[in-house]
Amino acid sequence: DHDLALTITGVGPAELDWRQGFVAGYSAAAPSLPSATSRSHLVAHTDDSEVTLNLCLSDDFEGGELNFWGERGLQDVGKYMTSYTPEAGRAILHPGRLMHSVSEVTAGERHVL
Repeated sequence: DHDLALTITGVGPAELDWRQGFVAGYSAAAPSLPSATSRSHLVAHTDDSEVTLNLCLSDDFEGGELNFWGERGLQDVGKYMTSYTPEAGRAILHPGRLMHSVSEVTAGERHVL
């Protein structure tokens, strides 16, 4: 049964053919790893995907909420909806076309997959 794919994306699993994974890092200060990013937040955007999974990998940070805005292509696009506070080991799924942003990390480093 593929009800989850249909519920989140409106299409069946056979149409979900792209896979991409990466670790994103946000830091209040200079990153601790040479390859880490120095960004502290992320502006509102949509993803080039049917579905997005955000899995929090770290717990030593403050700020960095995941904010959701209206869905691309719908009347409420750009309208603030809600926020999610990441916790290490917990994930959230959302449609890739749902606008989202990351608020400023004010302390520590936030990493997500």
